[in-house]
Amino acid sequence: MKSILSMLLIVLVVMSTIMVPHGSSSPESAFMSASVKMYIINNKGDVFTEIPKEALSDPYLEKNWYVRLIWENGTPVDDAIIFFDVLDENGTSLYENLIPSYKTINGFFPLPPEIRDPRARYLVVKKVLYNSLMTKPYPSEFYLPDVDNESPQIIFLTPTPGSISRPGEKMNITVYIDENFLIEAVSIYVKQGQYGSEIELSTSKIGPNKYRATYVPTSIGELYIRVVAYDYYGNKGEETLKILVTNKEDSYPVTIHSYYPPSGRYNNPRPTIIFNYSEDLGLKVMDVRINGVPIENLTEWKMYVKDYHSLIINGTQVYVYSIALQPISDLADGTYEFYVYLEDYGGNVAEKRWYYIVDTTGPSVTYQMLNGVFLPWYEYTTYVVNTTLALKLSSPSEDCIGFEYRVDRGAWAFIDSPTGSAEVDIDLSQYGVGNHLIEFRGVDDLGNKGSIENVTVIYDPTPPKIDVPFTFNRTKDVSISFTVTLTDNVALKSYEVYKNGEIKAAKTFTEMTTSAKIIVEDNLFNEGDYKYKIVATDMAGNVNVITVTIQVDRTGPTVTILSPKNGDIFGAKDLPIRLIVHSDDSDILYFEYSLDGG
Repeated sequence: MKSILSMLLIVLVVMSTIMVPHGSSSPESAFMSASVKMYIINNKGDVFTEIPKEALSDPYLEKNWYVRLIWENGTPVDDAIIFFDVLDENGTSLYENLIPSYKTINGFFPLPPEIRDPRARYLVVKKVLYNSLMTKPYPSEFYLPDVDNESPQIIFLTPTPGSISRPGEKMNITVYIDENFLIEAVSIYVKQGQYGSEIELSTSKIGPNKYRATYVPTSIGELYIRVVAYDYYGNKGEETLKILVTNKEDSYPVTIHSYYPPSGRYNNPRPTIIFNYSEDLGLKVMDVRINGVPIENLTEWKMYVKDYHSLIINGTQVYVYSIALQPISDLADGTYEFYVYLEDYGGNVAEKRWYYIVDTTGPSVTYQMLNGVFLPWYEYTTYVVNTTLALKLSSPSEDCIGFEYRVDRGAWAFIDSPTGSAEVDIDLSQYGVGNHLIEFRGVDDLGNKGSIENVTVIYDPTPPKIDVPFTFNRTKDVSISFTVTLTDNVALKSYEVYKNGEIKAAKTFTEMTTSAKIIVEDNLFNEGDYKYKIVATDMAGNVNVITVTIQVDRTGPTVTILSPKNGDIFGAKDLPIRLIVHSDDSDILYFEYSLDGG
């Protein structure tokens, strides 16, 4: 929208010092300085700190837009008069005298309409009159940007180029003024023949930017229709349309040849809809409707002649028209029915109906993890896997043709899915150990892409670590005890302790646990080997196993005396003793002997 506010430089909040009564409102009282805040407010109660563009484009500026003065304590400045001046780009006043406002009521006074003067560049607050006392001028200056310098564009709705009219028949002349700012004046003129006298018609506004006049041609020949439009800043737009006034009979039936685009779904929310027709003497009726509503009643659409030319068919001059329909803003998703009814002066009728479906919404997507374990302890939906990630993507949309996915905000990869579901395998090993963000979305046959869904997956190929004080030990004790420490970089799932193949202890973790200790205590009454197997499993499914062997040995070594034999007699010399000490465990450290019970 063209606006004179796009270059507004000065924020319309000023602090002005004026003289106010101290303790009394009477002029005779002593005065003190106090600050006044000034801001813009509209009749809806919306508060602005600068002049908004809708204020200057409001034809009822002085009724709908106000300046308000508030004392620093929040009390409105009542019964004050503000004196304005409007300056041009050279700083010269555009008016001989200062422009007074109305007295403030509850602190309000209207914005002066003089700020819309095409020459205006500055709005200046010169004086404030309060309680019959004039404060010293406060040069509160507000810059007004360059004015609109674009000419209004004129579009003929009826009649259209190449139309004909009959002498004595009333003709409606309807135009649309394509102007985003204020339209100051629209005039419609007609003249019969190139050198006829021009007549200004009575023109009325029939809708937003739409104007109409009526005229009854009195003679055959060419009729010139001239439309002149001015915007508020004096920019002029002008268009002339030539039509034919004739008594000739229609000899070529009106025909609608084609329309574009054809009925179907499209993801362009601002299309140009075109239909083509041909006729020799013009149309008596052109009825164009969108969703059953006549085009002239739709302010959000505009219709214009995109192209026309003439050709001779069987000696008759025929005009071929391309009529364009355009929305002035993006259409919402939905179905739009277009209906065209044409009737020529011979009573021939042509009509077409077709549909344009706006679909700019991509298909939704859901996912199903085919492997991996859900970790409920994380803020975001998180799974852990120790191998290739496998998941299934699905969409309820019949128009879904596939899915896109990516890892860690990398490039999107597409997977075809004519059935609306697909399985995806992602080798996370190429992305490294740790957390990975998996994102995916649906894609339909128009190229629309749905909203992005995501899941966090931890790639953990490392089994938990098991620390034990020993893997083999021999003892003669009955009671044994040792401690096992488990650690994992993501989370432990469970552990089991087996004794000689029989489970002795087990635990499944219900909270996030990355380390745990197992104290193994047992009474071993019999000699022999005891094998303790510790199995640790993490949430990714990785498993580690370690075995601790404890040998219980309470049997001492055996001694066999080879000599002397029992009862042997020796003389007074050294006594040779030969013996064999034996142990099945090869663990003899030393042996002891004594003589005569010593």
